[in-house]
Amino acid sequence: MKIIKKKKKKTVIKKDSKKESVFKHLSGVLSGSGHEVRREPLKQGHGWRVLSGACEANDQNLIFVDRRLTQDEQINFLATRIVSLGIALSEDELAPLPERLQNLLTQKAA
Repeated sequence: MKIIKKKKKKTVIKKDSKKESVFKHLSGVLSGSGHEVRREPLKQGHGWRVLSGACEANDQNLIFVDRRLTQDEQINFLATRIVSLGIALSEDELAPLPERLQNLLTQKAA
């Protein structure tokens, strides 16, 4: 008798299109200020604690966002990164963002 293991089903998480557009908008703001945003599944496992973050390699400013985070966590990471870099957003750049993010980006930038 041969035992056949069942294949694990991949859980497909549907992305909210509104949140995805906010992520892309914030990525565009960072790209406009000279930072490349990359969304990747960062290494995890025994002895590893990799978080989203930024680095500089070959004269490029890179910002890595862990693909496994929720969309809200990814958006919050980019928003706090914009604030920590001191990037001021214009009225046109703030307009498409939700009010919560507008307040976060304007209060801390001031």
